[in-house]
Amino acid sequence: DNCLSVADRMEVIGYRERDRTANERLWALWTASGMVARQSTIWRKALSLGSAYVVVGPDPRRRDAPRFTIEGPDRIAVEHDPGDPLVRLAAARVWHDALARRWHATIYLPGWRHYFQTVAEHVSPWATDTDRSQGSSLRLNATKWQTRLPSERSTPDIPVIPFYNGEEGDEPLAEFAGEGIDVQDRINLTVLSRLTTERYQAYRQRGLVNFEPAEDPITGLPIPPFRPGSDQIWTVPPAAPGDPEPKFVDLPPSDTANILRAVESDIRSFAMVTITPVYYLPGGDLINVAADALSALDTGHNAKVRQKSGLWTGPLSQMWQLAADVAGLGVTIEPEAIAWARPESAHPAAVADYVSKMVAAGVPLTIVLEEIGWGPERIEQVRTEVAQAQIQASVLAARTAAAGQPAGRVNGQATTTGGSPNGSQQPRGGGPAAGPAGSRVPGRRPANAGAAPGGR
Repeated sequence: DNCLSVADRMEVIGYRERDRTANERLWALWTASGMVARQSTIWRKALSLGSAYVVVGPDPRRRDAPRFTIEGPDRIAVEHDPGDPLVRLAAARVWHDALARRWHATIYLPGWRHYFQTVAEHVSPWATDTDRSQGSSLRLNATKWQTRLPSERSTPDIPVIPFYNGEEGDEPLAEFAGEGIDVQDRINLTVLSRLTTERYQAYRQRGLVNFEPAEDPITGLPIPPFRPGSDQIWTVPPAAPGDPEPKFVDLPPSDTANILRAVESDIRSFAMVTITPVYYLPGGDLINVAADALSALDTGHNAKVRQKSGLWTGPLSQMWQLAADVAGLGVTIEPEAIAWARPESAHPAAVADYVSKMVAAGVPLTIVLEEIGWGPERIEQVRTEVAQAQIQASVLAARTAAAGQPAGRVNGQATTTGGSPNGSQQPRGGGPAAGPAGSRVPGRRPANAGAAPGGR
C-alpha cells in the first residue's frame, strides 16, 4: 500500500514547450507506444524493488518509431562513471526466450550493441545455482555464452535509462525499506502470534488429570478415553484406594482483542514513518471525516509524490530524448517542460468555483487550467475551441453589419460586438443613422443635409 499510494498519484500528462508542433509529435510517440498506461509500471517497480529500467530503441515493425521496454533490477545492470554518477558507461540486459529455450543477453556500449545467447538449451547464465542465490554478478564466458547476432551500431548514449529510488549517490532501496521494514517485521510477528493463538487457544479446552489411559497393545500408544461430540457424556471410573481422584479441568479461551489492537497501533506507526495516508491501510478508524481533514492528511504524502516526480524528471527527459532521436524529431527535451499530474484531489464544485473566480479576476483561462492540473493536450484543445468561437463571433458580427440590421441586435437578440464602444454599429455607405421605424437619431445630422444640388 505504501508503494501503491505514491505510484497511483504519479502520472506524466504532457510536455509544455513553445513549439506546439514538436509537443504534439512527441506526445504522439508517447501515446502510440502505450506509455500513457504503461508508465505506472515504471513507478511501481522503482518504488517496490528499489529501481526500474527502460530500454529505448527502434521498433522492429516501424524503424521511425521508438519502443520502450520496462525491466526490473533482476534483469538489467548499469555501470556508471565513478566520477559522475549521471554518466552511463555500459549496461547489460538478460532475459529468457521461452520459444528458443535459451537465455539471451544484450550488452550496451557507447555506440554499439552486442548480442549473446547461451550455448545450450536451458543452461543457466550463472556459473552455479549457488552463485545466483548469493547474487553474484553475471559471467559472460565462452563456456556459457556464444554470439547470437552480429554487433550493430547504437546511440552514442547508453539506451538504458535507470530510475533509482533514492538520493543521488545512495543505494536504491524499496520505498518501505528502512524504518518501515522494522515496523512491518513487528506486524508480521504479531500476526503470526495471533494465528498461533487462534489455532490452539481461541477455543475452550478441556482436560483430564489423575487418569491413566489404556495403551494400544500393538503400538504402545495411549488410547483416547473419549470421543468428542455434543451427544457424548464423559464418565470415568472412581480411583483405586489410595490414588488421587480423577478430575475434569477447563481452560478458558485466549482473548485476541489486545493482539488486534497492537496490530492497529503498529499500522499507524507504519503510516507515520512512511508518510502514507492512514486510509490506504487496513484498520483505520476514519469515519465521516471532512474533506479539509483528508486534505490535511495528504499534505505530507503529496509532498512525497512531488519529490519522487522531481527525482525522476531527469531520467524521464533522457528517455524522451532517446525516443525523439529514434523518431528523428530533431528536438531537445527540457526537463522542466515535462508536465506531471497534480497529486491533490479536489471536489469538482471547488475546482469550478476556483476557475470562475480566477477568470473573473482577469487571469487567462489557459493558465488557470494549467494550475488545476489539466494536461497540455486538453489545454491546447480548449485554446483551439476558444479561437474558433471568437472567429465565429466575428463572422456573425460582419454578416449582421452587412445585412443592415438594427445596431446592437441580431435576429431580435442583443449582441456585444460592433464598431462602437457601446455595441452599436454605424450604417453602411454613409447613410443616415436611423432608429426604430426610420426615426433619426437626435443630435446627428444627415450626411447630405444642407448640400447644394450637384454636390456643391
